[in-house]
Amino acid sequence: MPRVKEILGKAIGGFTPRNDINLENIPYKDLNKGDQKAALLEKRKEKMDRKRQINDEIHKVQNDDLRKKKQPTRAEKKHRKREADWDEWEQLQKEENLAKKLRKGKITQEEFDELLGDDLDLSSD
Repeated sequence: MPRVKEILGKAIGGFTPRNDINLENIPYKDLNKGDQKAALLEKRKEKMDRKRQINDEIHKVQNDDLRKKKQPTRAEKKHRKREADWDEWEQLQKEENLAKKLRKGKITQEEFDELLGDDLDLSSD
């Protein structure tokens, strides 16, 4: 029985549905039409197999790209930011200590420039 809006949910007296009938196994009266249908189904199946194969290849490439370009998680981002902030803080402390030594006369201006230049070169790597 077809699914028609007018009969959905209504009891139809004297009708018993049969689920054991396979419509694909019923032969056509015209044999040519049956052959055409079989050829058409075969073409569709081949086309769907090709599409599925192409989609699988595309998904495989995309998944490989995603693994290579793994996005950092929030925790990783926070960790990197904390490390960068800590490195910046340490650099500032070194500069302050060198400036204090320069003011007290423990090092010369040339030594200050040299030590500060070395620290800046190391931090840029």
